[in-house]
Amino acid sequence: MHIYGKRRNRVYLIVFALSRVFWLSLLSLLAAGFGFILQIIAGRTLLQLLVSDENRGQITGLYVMASTGAVPIGNLIAGALASKIGSSNTVILGASICIAGSIFFMQQISTFRDLVRLNLRTEGA
Repeated sequence: MHIYGKRRNRVYLIVFALSRVFWLSLLSLLAAGFGFILQIIAGRTLLQLLVSDENRGQITGLYVMASTGAVPIGNLIAGALASKIGSSNTVILGASICIAGSIFFMQQISTFRDLVRLNLRTEGA
């Protein structure tokens, strides 16, 4: 579900960047927002499953700090890039980079699955 949400919300961002119809832009942003929600929930769930109980609070704190702290930096980079290549092209470029990242993550998913299973067995024993 996480991979599906991640790829899907980026595709909807590309649709938004290319759209010149108001209602289509609204629908694509609604769908992209839903994909972002799926991504956040799945990412935090994966984090909870991979981290031991003793370190969970510290790692979750670092995750939240990194994810919220990266947003202003990304906005600054996107704004600078948009002034050079245009806002639509910036959104398309950012969404394409994220799609490439999700494809890379999809190739690594079996490793995460094995780590989660190992961690669940260790905690259950």
